[in-house]
Amino acid sequence: MHPNPVHLSLGQNQYVLNRLEQEEQRCSRCGSVGWGFGPASWRPPGTERYMVHLQCEECDAPMWYPIEGPIPT
Repeated sequence: MHPNPVHLSLGQNQYVLNRLEQEEQRCSRCGSVGWGFGPASWRPPGTERYMVHLQCEECDAPMWYPIEGPIPT
């Protein structure tokens, strides 16, 4: 478990999904563009950065997506 777990709001989740779509972020395992949220998003101590835990909707491969905060709600 990471030292600073975070729980994103629905608005923050949508912001992250929009960013993934704009960047055309694909799963490195299967190539899918469908992402869901994993249970272990966190923030490194002393930063505004979020490490958002994502999972591919097709093959369940995990991905850590770094995003500078604050994340709009």
